[in-house]
Amino acid sequence: MKRLFAFLITFFVMTSFLIADFPWMTYSIGFRTVTVQDYKKHLKETGEEIPIFPPRTGNAVIAGGVQKGSRADIAGLENNDLIRIINGKLLRTPDEADEILKSVTYKDKLELGVIRRGRDQWERLAITIEALSEEEHIERSIVGSNPVKYKDHWYSTRRHRESPENYGSGDIHLNIAVVDDKPEFLYLCIGRLDSEDLFTRKYTVKTDENTYELIDLPPNEVKDINSRIDALLIAEQAKVKDIIDHIKAGKPLLEDQVRLLEKAWIGSARTKEYRKSQGGLTKLVGFKKSERSDTKRYENERYWETYNKEVSKSQEKMILDIATSKTVTIRYSGTKFYHELEIPSEVRSRMELVMKSFKNSGGKLFD
Repeated sequence: MKRLFAFLITFFVMTSFLIADFPWMTYSIGFRTVTVQDYKKHLKETGEEIPIFPPRTGNAVIAGGVQKGSRADIAGLENNDLIRIINGKLLRTPDEADEILKSVTYKDKLELGVIRRGRDQWERLAITIEALSEEEHIERSIVGSNPVKYKDHWYSTRRHRESPENYGSGDIHLNIAVVDDKPEFLYLCIGRLDSEDLFTRKYTVKTDENTYELIDLPPNEVKDINSRIDALLIAEQAKVKDIIDHIKAGKPLLEDQVRLLEKAWIGSARTKEYRKSQGGLTKLVGFKKSERSDTKRYENERYWETYNKEVSKSQEKMILDIATSKTVTIRYSGTKFYHELEIPSEVRSRMELVMKSFKNSGGKLFD
């Protein structure tokens, strides 16, 4: 008995640092798993010691990544729990858990038999993950997020819990702007890799039956930017020449140069230094990509930008169409390049839930 207990202690220590290198399977219930078999295989391949597991756990799975506030978390599931029984059935094969868990929805009740180490012994526990109503499912799917500045005002925000707070190329999400804990408006976020063609930002969204176009900068805003650049060129010729010399020489911009550019509302000079050759600054300086001596460095310095626009009443049909279509693609078109990709079904489902949460909370769309 003492020998078995020592082995079990070893198991607990070895499984307490589960990392992303393992072949995880992730589920909407609020946790992920790795099979004991895959766990051992990974340790063997990396030359690490393989611990001895409790009896009758060869087909079990190890729970990890339990999301705070999720159904699994509320039910009491913890990271490193060994799941060996699902809905009263002992797992007979390593893949059986995945076959069951991937089909579970918020409407399903789930009963788990787990093994967990207590303070001085291993415990066998029964954990029940309760089913949710649609309203409860929507409420638990939405979490607070980073504040956002929109039209010179800062708003608290809410997003789907599985949507990232920061966006990469092709990410598309629907978020809620909040004032005094009440929904103010919906806004659509699209991540993209920006380029020198700041003044042409068009997105084409294709669903099963329709095509929609989104314009980042309306013609009047483009005209306004151009006029600001022209005014700067005329009024501050000497200072502009210094800025151009700094940029072409690859030198950091000075604080007064940054303030001057921001006063003229040109580009993102203050944020990251590698943005200095982008946007309005490129038009200001007037050089092309081919004129740079280090093209590879230029490619690496292209940066992430986001489309953040309030969703109007007339765009509601588009959002619902995106959420319910079988196939949806989005294409970003610039003057010199384009990028097209398919929006995954899980991303579209999140958008639908955010829209429902917005309306359930009393939010309204306006044109």
